[in-house]
Amino acid sequence: MTKEEIRKIEGEKLSRLYRERKVIEPHITHQKIADHLELKSVSQVTQWLSGRSPISDRNLFRLADRLDFNAFDVRERLSDYNLPSSQLPAIALQLQNKHGIEGGSQRFVDLALATVGEEMVRAVIRRLEDRLES
Repeated sequence: MTKEEIRKIEGEKLSRLYRERKVIEPHITHQKIADHLELKSVSQVTQWLSGRSPISDRNLFRLADRLDFNAFDVRERLSDYNLPSSQLPAIALQLQNKHGIEGGSQRFVDLALATVGEEMVRAVIRRLEDRLES
């Protein structure tokens, strides 16, 4: 699949998620999202949702946190990250103890902790809790 095709598919998913969020939060706008994410221009949001412009992993997680969806559902390749457990700090161990996380689910915790950004950590924890509930 080409980068353009991937961008278009991700844009369609983001647009659908934005529309779903708009039902719950009718006053949300592209401008409010841009302001929340401290973007230079509202056009960045518009371009992400249309698939015309790529969204970075970091901004995808920030957008997922704002619109309350799992970034892994938009960009499935992120779930392939698997970092060494030697990089696992105390928060991951607490999650393991609390929820009994083992094996494949651990990669989500590893990915979050290896990436700068509180939004990503919250997104990963949300993803883990979704997997634990199912």
